[in-house]
Amino acid sequence: HIWDEMGESEAEKDQMLVELERECLEVYRRKVAEASNAKARLHQSLAAKEAELAALVAAVGDLDLHSL
Repeated sequence: HIWDEMGESEAEKDQMLVELERECLEVYRRKVAEASNAKARLHQSLAAKEAELAALVAAVGDLDLHSL
């Protein structure tokens, strides 16, 4: 095993594994938060573009009514 080759004790190995697990969990949580924030920004952008499209469609509709 790599631990034996490095001359690490069981306690040192366990401590290192706990630290690695903690670091992985932190990275995972950060990535989940980043993905959640990106999703929220996309939803906000989509809502703004939908409102812009609705305003354009309404403006074109008004133009059609006035040209009759």
